[in-house]
Order: sequence, then C-alpha cells, then structure tokens
Amino acid sequence: ANALGELKSELAVNPLATLFTDPDNKVILGSINALISIGNEPAIAHLIDAVKLENPNARASAAHGLGKLKAGHAVDALIEALNDREESVAYAAATSLGLIGDEKASSALAAKLNAPSEKLRLACVQALGNSRGEAAIEGLINALADENNAVRSAANDSLVTIGQPCVLSILDALKH
Repeated sequence: ANALGELKSELAVNPLATLFTDPDNKVILGSINALISIGNEPAIAHLIDAVKLENPNARASAAHGLGKLKAGHAVDALIEALNDREESVAYAAATSLGLIGDEKASSALAAKLNAPSEKLRLACVQALGNSRGEAAIEGLINALADENNAVRSAANDSLVTIGQPCVLSILDALKH
C-alpha cells in the first residue's frame, strides 16, 4: 500500500479503500497513508469515510491526513469526529480543523473547551486561532480562564494572532 501512495497512482485509490476492511491494522493504516500521499479528491472522499471506521487508529490517522491535505470539504466529518469516544481521534480532528481554518468549525471547537483532556482543550484553542470568527474569539476569551497554563497561554497567543478583530470582544469581556 505504501508503494502505491509513493507512486501517487490515481488508479490505486479505490483498491486502497477496499483495504479498510482488512483484519490487519497495519494494512488499514498503510492504505490510509497511501491515500493521504495520493491526496486527490477521490482519495479525500475515502479518507472522510475512514474517519468513521471502527478502528480508532485508522480514524485518527484519516482525520490527521484530512488536515494535512487541508481538505475543506471534510470539515463536517471532522466536526463530528471531535466527539469521538477516543481522545486520539478527537485530538486529530481538532488539529486538522485548525490546519483547515474554516470558521464553520469555531462553535464546535469552542464547545470542546470544557473537555476533561488538557491536550484536547489545547488543540481546540490552537485551532480556534486559525478559525477566526466571533465564536472563535468568544471561545478563546473564555479559555483565558482555563485551569491549565498551556491552554491559557495558547488562548492568549491565538487572540494576539487574530489581532484587531478581537479587540472589542476582549474589552467587552473585561467589563464583565
């Protein structure tokens, strides 16, 4: 499977996707990695499907790959993956949503700022910095009160990165 990915053979896309049902996890992960390497629209469509596979490593790998490919039309599947029962999948989804930077994901990312996992909260804060929009700014302002210093620091950095669009929201938050 890896060789097919390195060759970037578009003819291999559908056969690689059939390997998602293989009993060997290494084969499944190899096919996902090959599809990421190919990276065309049909490969992305199969990666979106792979985010829903039973194998959590496969789901996380597919989610990570969608972010690496900046697959904008995968945002809905990645938002859904934010609620995955496996932290590694939710983390990969948050990271990928940050790489894609679609404002549409802001509300879902902000909702995860109450997650028990500091790692997931940190990934969501970093992703919100790339997502922009009012929901992102509001979530980042709320994250300034997080119990974890790394999350608070990342929220601050993200607000600084967003810059001018968040000034009024920050001033308003300071009044309350």
